[in-house]
Amino acid sequence: MSRIRRALAATTMAVAAAGGGLLLAAAGAVPAYASAPAAPAPPPGAQTFTMTGHLTPQAAGGIRPFLDDDPRPRVITCWITVNVPFVYLSQTIYADVRVHCDHPVDAIRLDETLSENNTVVSTDSDDKVNDTDAFTATAVGPCQTIEYENFGFAGLDFPEDYTPSEGSVHGLESFVPTAMACTPPPPGGPGGGGGGPVGPCAIHAPSSSARPAAIRPHVHTC
Repeated sequence: MSRIRRALAATTMAVAAAGGGLLLAAAGAVPAYASAPAAPAPPPGAQTFTMTGHLTPQAAGGIRPFLDDDPRPRVITCWITVNVPFVYLSQTIYADVRVHCDHPVDAIRLDETLSENNTVVSTDSDDKVNDTDAFTATAVGPCQTIEYENFGFAGLDFPEDYTPSEGSVHGLESFVPTAMACTPPPPGGPGGGGGGPVGPCAIHAPSSSARPAAIRPHVHTC
C-alpha cells in the first residue's frame, strides 16, 4: 500500500470515529464550468457510497409512535460521488466530488484531495448548513503519465431525532493518463484538446489487498 493510501485510510477511519470532516484548504485552478453542480440522483455507473439516517422520535417515557401529521421524512439518504480524474484541455488533470442528500441535513462538511504519485497536489472543501448538496473541484497541471488519485470525504450531521445523528461517507478513484492524452494539440489546432474525459478508459482493480474495500479505488487508464 502506498504512503498516501495508508495516510488516507488512517485519516478516514480516525475522522469517521470522531464524527467530523477533514479540514483542507482550497487550492488549484478549476475550470469555470465546475462552479455549477447539479446532483439530483447518483449518476448511472458512478462509484457512490451512501449513508442513511432514520427518524426515531423519542419522549420522556421512551420511543413514541410517529404522528400522522409529522411532515418529516422517515428516512434521509445521503451519498457521495467521487468522479474519476480526467484530462482537461490536454495539459490539466481535473477532478470533482459531490454529495447529495434526498432531504436537507443540518450540515455537510465535504473535503477533496487530488494526489499525484502519492503526493497531495490540490485540495478543496465545501461546508453547507441546512442543505442537500455540496460540491468540490480541483485541478493540477501539467498532465503526466502517472497515477492521480481523487479522494472525497464528507462528514454529515442529521437533523434532531434521526439515528445516527452524524456520520460520514467517502470514496476514492484513480486515473493514469497516456502520453497521447497529455500531449498538447499542434499549433493552430482546435480548442486546446477538448473539455472532457479522454477515452475509452480501461478499468482494473488495484494490486493492493490491504486497503479496506470501502476505499479501494478503481484505476482508470486512458
